[in-house]
Amino acid sequence: MRLFYYSGTTDGTSSTPSALSLTDPSYDDDVSAYDMSLNRDRSTDLNQAGIYIQDQWRATNKINLVTGARLDYIQEDVVDNDDGSDNASYDDIGYSARIGATYNMSSQFKPYTSFSTGLTPQSASDQLSSEDGSLFDPEENQQFEIGARTYLANNKLNLNMALFHIVKNNVLTEDPDDDDYNVAIGEIRSQGFELDILADITPRWVANISYTYTDLEVKDDDDALRVLSNSPYNQLGLWTRYEFPSIDSSIAFGMDYVSEQTDRDENTIKPYTIYDLSWQTRWQDWKFQANIKNLFDKEYAIAGFTTESGAIVGERRRIYLKASYDF
Repeated sequence: MRLFYYSGTTDGTSSTPSALSLTDPSYDDDVSAYDMSLNRDRSTDLNQAGIYIQDQWRATNKINLVTGARLDYIQEDVVDNDDGSDNASYDDIGYSARIGATYNMSSQFKPYTSFSTGLTPQSASDQLSSEDGSLFDPEENQQFEIGARTYLANNKLNLNMALFHIVKNNVLTEDPDDDDYNVAIGEIRSQGFELDILADITPRWVANISYTYTDLEVKDDDDALRVLSNSPYNQLGLWTRYEFPSIDSSIAFGMDYVSEQTDRDENTIKPYTIYDLSWQTRWQDWKFQANIKNLFDKEYAIAGFTTESGAIVGERRRIYLKASYDF
């Protein structure tokens, strides 16, 4: 395996990357000759305040309603100690609201629906990244969800299902023509399906399975790939635990699957499946626990950026030991 790093030059600039072997490193550059200037020297002062109100009431014997509204204020000052012309002060107000309803069709089946809006002011540091000096509009979003919760087999089997549709506007991303600046892209639409199953298989054995399908689309933007990158269609999770009452212990097993993704340069990020294992036991007032993350030490990438910057590599196998005492 080889690591690429940037070599500094005496004028404070960077040359092409040098290759450094992680298994047999050879440091040929004269580090003492480096004279690299500080890339950024800024301070940020951020103040936020919010007011939130919510009410829930029973409209009928079967219908419950909930409504809420929120007002947010943001004020941010950025001071550039290298270049005072880059100093910025920005303030904005954001409003959001939500409304939801549940219907008690029966003790086993309860459908629901909700609609919410959100408005997030852009930060002052992001406003500095506008190429023409104009201010970016706040990020706006709307979410609609409809689903149902079920309580079956005397509440030993719970199925939760939901369809969601989310729309975002004015999301900032890197300018494809100049990576020193940001641009606000058009509408981002995300929609999909979620399924969650919780089951008491036996009095000692429980399990949980969750699945999410997400379809992401960017409208009115020619560089949609920058936003669509690292967006898997399918994600699946499994967790199960079995208890041993005779020795006051339990063992748990988990699995997470993420389907294929694409980075900004259209490179394929392979799907991966990670397994976890844990053991917990009690002895008198002590509780001991051991967790093994990435049980089979799989090498995988969580997400990718570009061909030059590579990908975010997932953690290798890790073992955690924990002991606690109750008194």
